[in-house]
Amino acid sequence: MKHIGYSLFFLLSILLIQCQPNQMQYVDVPPNRGGYVPDAKTASRIAEAISVPIYGEGIYDQQPFQITLEADSIWHIKGTFNKSGFGGVVHVKIRKADAKVLYVMHGK
Repeated sequence: MKHIGYSLFFLLSILLIQCQPNQMQYVDVPPNRGGYVPDAKTASRIAEAISVPIYGEGIYDQQPFQITLEADSIWHIKGTFNKSGFGGVVHVKIRKADAKVLYVMHGK
């Protein structure tokens, strides 16, 4: 009786596997007209997400970030210097079209 149960389980497993689609279908989603990073707010959030794990929570003391768009293609995000502290500020460059992080640095 045990062998029949195992055989039935094995057969049902094979049938369920065969019912699955053979290939996954990928959908290519084109970026919107503004690219994947269309505005300064999005650029700021990406810079924050990149900077905090690297440099720590002190990045929040450098807000508001100074954000400029260079040549309509690269976001340049720079922290604001806190005069009561020591050290520099974070600099991040992000490509507007595909959100690739091109540069991350923190001054001394």
